[in-house]
Amino acid sequence: MAETGIDGWLRYKKLPYKTADNFKTPKSIITLNASQSSPVYTAGTELQDAFAGIFGEQIPRRFKGCNQKNTIIVGTLDAYHDAYGKEHLPEVLEEDGFWLIII
Repeated sequence: MAETGIDGWLRYKKLPYKTADNFKTPKSIITLNASQSSPVYTAGTELQDAFAGIFGEQIPRRFKGCNQKNTIIVGTLDAYHDAYGKEHLPEVLEEDGFWLIII
């Protein structure tokens, strides 16, 4: 099967069972922007594709919801602050910066 340019950029090869079995996949992915032209939306799609390829699991995506454990939330800092408050996050990020945290 021929690859497209995008397929050559990000590949998600399935992990061996013993390796994948030691990782708890998230319950859901929340993207804080539902516009399909948004980089936030695209990032959520890439995360879904990655988990499907690497772990063989389809992680459901939502566009709002409660901040539950074992959920990936993707959004701008302002959108996150508006939805969930400012706990655990910096006040500002550099342009194109990102913040990762496990709570």
